[in-house]
Amino acid sequence: MNLGAPAGTIVLTVGMNGCGLSVYKQADCIKFFHVSDEHFEYLDDIPGIEIYRLSYRDRRNLSGSYDFFNRGQSLVAPDGQSYSLGSYFEHTNVCIKLKENKWGVFHSAILSQSTSSRPPTRQYSRFISTVSEWLASFEE
Repeated sequence: MNLGAPAGTIVLTVGMNGCGLSVYKQADCIKFFHVSDEHFEYLDDIPGIEIYRLSYRDRRNLSGSYDFFNRGQSLVAPDGQSYSLGSYFEHTNVCIKLKENKWGVFHSAILSQSTSSRPPTRQYSRFISTVSEWLASFEE
C-alpha cells in the first residue's frame, strides 16, 4: 500500500484464526503481513520498521472479541459439534484509513459452508451479527 493512500482505503486480511497481523513501514509504502501461527520471528528480515502488531491473543482480549469468537463458534456448530459438518468461520481484520496517516483496525468474519455437489464448492456469507467495533488504531 503506497504511503499517502486516501482516507477510506480498506485493507482486508484472509482468515486469521489463531494468527497475527503485523504492519511495516518502508521507504514508500506500508505492508500488511498475515503472521501464521504467531511466528513473528519470520518477519525479522523484513526491511523497514514495524509500526503495528496485533497478536491473536491481543485480538481476543480487545473490545469484546472473546464474545465475538464465541458467537462465531455458536453459528458454525450450535450444538458443540466439530467443524467437520461443512461449516467454518474465518476471522478477518479490516484496516480502514481514517484520515491522514491514521488507520483503524476492526474485526469481522465470514462463514463458509461446503456443498455436497461434485466437485465440492464453498459458499460464503457475511457474518453481519458479529462485526466488531473499533479494536485499535495505528499511524503510518
